[in-house]
Amino acid sequence: MLKVQNSQRVLIAPPANYTGATCPSVELSMKLYDKVQFVIMTGAWAAGTAAVTLEQGTDIAFGTNKALGFTLMWTNNAAVASPQLVATAVVGNTFNVTAVANATYIIEVDADTLDQDNGFDCVRLAIASPGANADFYCAYADLYTARYAAAVMPSSVID
Repeated sequence: MLKVQNSQRVLIAPPANYTGATCPSVELSMKLYDKVQFVIMTGAWAAGTAAVTLEQGTDIAFGTNKALGFTLMWTNNAAVASPQLVATAVVGNTFNVTAVANATYIIEVDADTLDQDNGFDCVRLAIASPGANADFYCAYADLYTARYAAAVMPSSVID
């Protein structure tokens, strides 16, 4: 099976200047996938600091939600000219996208880490406003390891 048949990409935040704005909210159902990888790529970055967190919900409407714990992310922000991503510890389930242009940040989430006992099966990426700066980024989700084989997978943004 090809990866395109076993995964789904969802645009979370189109490339834009997010000065004074939070990341658009896109809720993803993990019912059909074992894993999701969130990718944040910065463009021009003036001097802002944008906190990144994850949330889990019991449905796409996120009527009931709570923080989703994570302790690791990958980035090249120390050497943006390098394609090599370095595993970086996350403290308090939050890390900051800081004043580095053209950096990549990746968070991987296994569906098993959601509070499934209490009905949590949806996830979303939350990026706070970088402040009053000209700070550009984009973000997308790559859901993969489909639980069921299908020529065309159903949308993960519909619960």
